[in-house]
Amino acid sequence: MRIRRRTAADLDVCVAMLRAVHERDAYPMNWPGDPRSWLLETAWVAERDGVVAGHVAVQDGEIQRLFVSVDARRRAVGEQLVRHVLDQYRGDLKLVVVEGDAAVRFYEATGWQHVGTQQSEWDPGVNVRRYELAPEAQEQYAQHVQNDQQDR
Repeated sequence: MRIRRRTAADLDVCVAMLRAVHERDAYPMNWPGDPRSWLLETAWVAERDGVVAGHVAVQDGEIQRLFVSVDARRRAVGEQLVRHVLDQYRGDLKLVVVEGDAAVRFYEATGWQHVGTQQSEWDPGVNVRRYELAPEAQEQYAQHVQNDQQDR
């Protein structure tokens, strides 16, 4: 798997992948009016066999816009994207997940710490869970991902 900075040439593929994820998993909860801009500037993609299989962005120290193609699930694509971001940002990172979302299990299983729940900014009827991964936990997370790759 190769992880690299997302380029403008990747945007159409990423939007199509996001559409498929949205239709299957309702992520994002509300389809963005301008999905290309919604994907943010500072972003990376994962490629498997030359095909974009996942996407992650970071803004203001927060992991955002993490999604994996429906066809590439259960292949550690999401974990590798998060590991890459952790390698890029040595400081504390945070993230927000909709309460009850399948991503809650993913993050909690990979060492993220739930630090609070609050009302979402976009819908007062939706609660979100805030997570942080402290710098001392980053090495443990990287080792977890490396061990998982060796087991495959």
